[in-house]
Amino acid sequence: MKLSASMEQETLYLVIEDEGVGIPPGDLPRIKQAFFTGENGRRFGEATGMGLYLVDQVTQELGIEMNVTSQVGKGTKITLTFPDPKEYRE
Repeated sequence: MKLSASMEQETLYLVIEDEGVGIPPGDLPRIKQAFFTGENGRRFGEATGMGLYLVDQVTQELGIEMNVTSQVGKGTKITLTFPDPKEYRE
């Protein structure tokens, strides 16, 4: 896994990347739904379908944008966008 962060003007970007199996394109629109495990969950049988759902719930509550891109066989990249990082320092 690779973590990186960058700042552009007043916006902080936190990027989390892996080199895992990747998420099939047909599954991407549903990954934020509770209990959705998709093709990989059925194939590997270890998924609960709650991880990205919970991350999405927390980011929405905090006003953080989450963007997910993925390529099968290459991995997944999640970008968290903090519009005003000073708000999260308290």
